[in-house]
Amino acid sequence: MSDMKKTFYILMCLASLVLMVTACGGKEKIKEKLRAATEVVKERKEAAVSEKGSDPEMDKQGDRPDSDAFVDPSLTPAQRKALDKDNPWFARDFRMELKSRQMGSIMNVEIQKSGNVVYYHFWNNSGDVETLLVIGEEVIKAYRISMKSKVAKFQRDYEEDYYTVFCNTIGDVHGIIYKENEERTQNQGETAMIESEVLNSIDVKEERWNGFDCEKIIHKTVMNNRVSEGVKALEGLFGFNLDLENSMKSMEHMEITDNIWIEKNSGAVVRRETQSVGAMAQSMMNMAKQPSVSLLTFSPDPSLIPTSLEGYKLVK
Repeated sequence: MSDMKKTFYILMCLASLVLMVTACGGKEKIKEKLRAATEVVKERKEAAVSEKGSDPEMDKQGDRPDSDAFVDPSLTPAQRKALDKDNPWFARDFRMELKSRQMGSIMNVEIQKSGNVVYYHFWNNSGDVETLLVIGEEVIKAYRISMKSKVAKFQRDYEEDYYTVFCNTIGDVHGIIYKENEERTQNQGETAMIESEVLNSIDVKEERWNGFDCEKIIHKTVMNNRVSEGVKALEGLFGFNLDLENSMKSMEHMEITDNIWIEKNSGAVVRRETQSVGAMAQSMMNMAKQPSVSLLTFSPDPSLIPTSLEGYKLVK
């Protein structure tokens, strides 16, 4: 194995270790603050009920503002709308047009739901793809179609619920759905070859962007990694020494800032922008989904899309 290949292999191992470690421990401080805030609000509610006296009938009906319906104080109204799986914004009839940036390329996208049909079209210089989702009572059928040629080809049946299918096939692909960060259950002690200091901050402010009234959520993660110890351990593991001082410097400090604009009335993500400092952070930023929505309406014109497969020729 050449020295260059050895160096590349070690750097990839280090990058994986850094990501595994920092993903585990960075959110604990924020989680503790949110738990503390939740307890404070809960105590105040209980104290208020104790002072006013409890009316069992009102509590049963849910008319009392101090009833058991508890709102997470860490979430804004727009975030709560965005995270509502029972009534997501894309369950309504809508039309969205956007540009989707990922991996250095830009894609044009249009999505429209009218009744029990979702039309999904994306294109760039390499070509275009049109998909029709037909929502049934038990399954969702997916077809590859051509509006110009009036042909349709059956792709597959989805047995999952509509929320899951839309997220997996459209929403998560372009980053237009806001989701809470998934917790990692991995034990940090299992991957302690590289020690990392992780600082997370979250800021929320109101901002009007491209005609949309938004809440702008700013997630910033700063990671300072002690990679020298990890390099020594890996060099001992592989049985050779390499001068990695210059390569290590690019891994010692990382900053990633995720800016997310949530449309306040619906909870839809209308823009994402990721900024980074550091070589590893830059590679992660290139993989980030960065949509920019130009149109979002909940009164779409049904004539713009096929609302059924009537008049289409089914091909194999």
